[in-house]
Order: sequence, then C-alpha cells, then structure tokens
Amino acid sequence: LHALGNSLKVGIVTALLSTLLGLLAAKAVTQYRLRGAGAMLGFVSLPLFIPDIVLGISLLLLLGAIGFPLSLGAVVLGHMLVCVPFALTVLIARFEGFDRNLEEASADLGEDPWMTFWRVTFPLMLPGIVASLLLTFITSFDEFLLAYFLSGTQATLPVYIWGHLCFPEP
Repeated sequence: LHALGNSLKVGIVTALLSTLLGLLAAKAVTQYRLRGAGAMLGFVSLPLFIPDIVLGISLLLLLGAIGFPLSLGAVVLGHMLVCVPFALTVLIARFEGFDRNLEEASADLGEDPWMTFWRVTFPLMLPGIVASLLLTFITSFDEFLLAYFLSGTQATLPVYIWGHLCFPEP
C-alpha cells in the first residue's frame, strides 16, 4: 500500500506539473508563433525517442553529479521529461482548434486577460486539459525504468512489483 501511495503521489504531481507546463507552452507556441518553435518542440519531444534505460541512467548520473537526492522528487522530474511531450501534443491540438475570436470578443467587452482566460479560454480548453491530465497520470503511473533508477529507497508500485517478482519472499 505504501508503494501504491508513492505511485499515486508521483502520478498526480507529475500530471499536474506536466499539464501546467504543457498548457503554458502550447499557448505560447500556438498564439504567438514564436521563431524557433519547431526546434523547441523537437527538443521537448526528444525524451520520447531516447530509450528509457539510457534516460534513466543519464538522469541518475546527472542528479548524482549535482547532488540531488534519489527520492520521489527525482522520480517526478524524470517522469516529467517523458510526460511533458504528451501534454504538449494534446494541448497544442486543442489550441489549434480554438476560435481566437472568442477571446477577442471578451477583450472587446471589457474583460481583462486574466478573466478572459478563466471565463473563455479555460472552459474551452477543459477537455484537452482533462485528457492531458489523464494521459500524463497513466504514463507516470506505469513508468518503471525511470522510477527504478531514481526512487532510491521510496519504491513506486511498478518497482515494488518487479522486486517481488525477481526476489519472492519465502
């Protein structure tokens, strides 16, 4: 149960942070048409193409070199590397189908940008946000190799199950 709790904590925090970063990046990429956006998206998506074992060992060495302790926080950082590209993909697709005239109409009617976001943008983005949260949570909850290398003594459920499969108790 402790490992399940750790997996739920890691999954929820990873999903929330990945979706938040994905939401901000997707809005910037789709609304402002930044130069170099394609290169940035390619760089963000790079962890999806690197084998998980290479990514896990690299993060283990990097975090050890900078003195970051192996813990659930390290697992969250590792899982975010894998989950942010998924969140970004889902949210960019949602922003591309978004009618900008609605935000302009809100501004024309005197609403400030913050309230325009909460009254217009957020409700229209909600299906994409929910999809991103679910996708990133499931991806994080299922991720084994990064958790194996980065969890230290705080095992997540996949690491705990693997440990009992490899080393069964008598």
